[in-house]
Amino acid sequence: MTGGVAAANGKQISGTFAWAHPDTAVTASGSYEVIFTPTDTADYNTVGGIPVAVTVSGGKITPAIQTAPTASPVKAGEKLSASVLTGGVAAANGKQISGTFAWAHPDMTVTASGSYEVIFTPTDTADYNTVGGILVAVTVAAAPSSGSHSSSASVPSLPSSLTDVPTHITVYLSDVTFPSWVTGVSLSVTPETASGAPTGTPGGAADPQGAAACSLALSDAALNVIGTPLLLNIRLLDRSGNPVSFTGSATVRIPLPADLRGTPRVFRYESNGTLTDMNAAVENGFLVFQTTHFSDYVVAGTGDSITLDTKDYSMPVGGKYQIGVKLTGTKAAAVKFHSTNDKVATVAKLKNGNYQVTGNGLGTAYIMFDVYDNKNKLLTHASVRVDVKTGIRPRGDSTRQIGVF
Repeated sequence: MTGGVAAANGKQISGTFAWAHPDTAVTASGSYEVIFTPTDTADYNTVGGIPVAVTVSGGKITPAIQTAPTASPVKAGEKLSASVLTGGVAAANGKQISGTFAWAHPDMTVTASGSYEVIFTPTDTADYNTVGGILVAVTVAAAPSSGSHSSSASVPSLPSSLTDVPTHITVYLSDVTFPSWVTGVSLSVTPETASGAPTGTPGGAADPQGAAACSLALSDAALNVIGTPLLLNIRLLDRSGNPVSFTGSATVRIPLPADLRGTPRVFRYESNGTLTDMNAAVENGFLVFQTTHFSDYVVAGTGDSITLDTKDYSMPVGGKYQIGVKLTGTKAAAVKFHSTNDKVATVAKLKNGNYQVTGNGLGTAYIMFDVYDNKNKLLTHASVRVDVKTGIRPRGDSTRQIGVF
């Protein structure tokens, strides 16, 4: 922490700025409290409740794949490792990054032409991240003619993997057997809102099963879901667009949502109204799991957290606003709250569990929420900015503020 000026009666006051809670684990960008301690404590008071913005940096750089490698053809039934990768360019900040491209699943049996996942591993792993989810086309070479003929109809070759391009979700079908009448399959993925409506499709028909899945995940206290989960309706369809069943297990790879907080988990909604934990593993930026059938899936971060339903709010003098607070997990024993400036805004807890803010005077205040464990140790912190202005219509930003501990 650098800079900072304190003054009184037009004169700069010497002293030091320090964090009020230096042991707080910073899990997200936000405002954190600072204390100013004057050198002359006999004539000047210590000042607390100074909000200072802290930005969480990204750390290592993730290269961009400017050119994907190309793959040599293979014969049907060969492993993916038989296809040789050549070329490919990765870059970051205008500089080409050295490294290697390799198949993510080299032991996979290739049964049909299609796109398969490649991973780029940089030589300098200290400064650059590994990049997964690179799709490279592989062609299955035609088998030579044997000169014999058969009166029976040939069985169509079904793909060994399917990828939904908009969501980058891939389903691998090498260990799946379809009914004999299935002559073609396609992958259908529909991201949905919490109400089951298709994301980005105004007026689209809501999926009641999806809405039920999301509601169940959020209401089950044992799951400790943090924030708003991602809801996905995933289906395999036949040529007529009807859902198709299969035997065996399909492997699913879902990109890890960038805004997911806590421990990533995937839940499948069942026909009996329950959720099944898919025991998903994180691999190169993807959530990977196996499934014996498809349904609605809830992708969520889980763990101990505090979530505020507001980022900032503006109100006139005398205005009131309620902040919703949600705690997950078992570590939190107490939530202590205060305003950094009671002359601007005060806060009080209501019987319904919300926290009511009242605008008292013009200016800016931060409503601070500090979470403590049963030994009175500070676990995390979250805050809401409140601006009290004249002639303003009340409005706010409902972006969730999340602290994970």
